[in-house]
Amino acid sequence: MKKIAILYSGLALLLFGCPPDGDPIPPPTIKDQLIGTWRINELEIDSEPRTINSQNQLTFKEDEMYTMTLPELSFFPRDGNWVLTNSDTKISINDGEYTFNINSLEDKDLTLTLEYENFKEDPITYKLALKK
Repeated sequence: MKKIAILYSGLALLLFGCPPDGDPIPPPTIKDQLIGTWRINELEIDSEPRTINSQNQLTFKEDEMYTMTLPELSFFPRDGNWVLTNSDTKISINDGEYTFNINSLEDKDLTLTLEYENFKEDPITYKLALKK
């Protein structure tokens, strides 16, 4: 009789016990982390820090469009399309016209570099530090 009671108790626990934990929530993708408005805190041109306006920003939209306000990059289009490339380590702008390297992306901090060739001299490296 005890064995039957234990068997029924075990069966009841198995059937009506704690619910499964469900599927674990996957970490956000690089694209998900990029989407939103980023304030451009710092700008370096060829490793030289530059003073910039605190209102400068870069916005990545879910529909793979972007807008940017940063007069110091006068050659750079203020809006257009973007897509992640190279195993999500680069951001291609306007169908490859420009490419940012993603140096780091942690929570709400992003660091990007861009090499710009103006055909008059050596490429210029721009480094941007951004905060969401």
